[in-house]
Amino acid sequence: MIALGAASTTGSLACTPSLESRGSPYTTLTGMHAAPLREPSAFTAQWPPSVPIFDAGTLILATAQGPGSTTALWETTRSLDSTIGRYDAVLSARGFINDGGEVIRGQQIRDYLGPGYRVRVVASRTGRTTGLTVTIRST
Repeated sequence: MIALGAASTTGSLACTPSLESRGSPYTTLTGMHAAPLREPSAFTAQWPPSVPIFDAGTLILATAQGPGSTTALWETTRSLDSTIGRYDAVLSARGFINDGGEVIRGQQIRDYLGPGYRVRVVASRTGRTTGLTVTIRST
């Protein structure tokens, strides 16, 4: 697991993995260094390039649960509807199809199918902060 506290996608420094791609669709961890969190591959070794990062928030946590499964959590001050709407638009533009959704206890949950991946998006609001959790599984 790669945990990042108070790391910002707007250029703050954080301890992030140094990565190499070596021609595979995944990136490989090669060490640790301080660097701005700006690129999707800068926070987890298994984030597929076809799945967009959420570019309007602060990356809080990224985990890899083994081959073909990864999760990331962002926080933003955007509204719940704006957050899920923005990520929905970016996923759709990349060819992902909304495969259903529901609202449970104020959390908006949406599932998407795309080339080789199933993506679950969960957005919830606490106080003035919206959390966006994206879980990717290979199909």
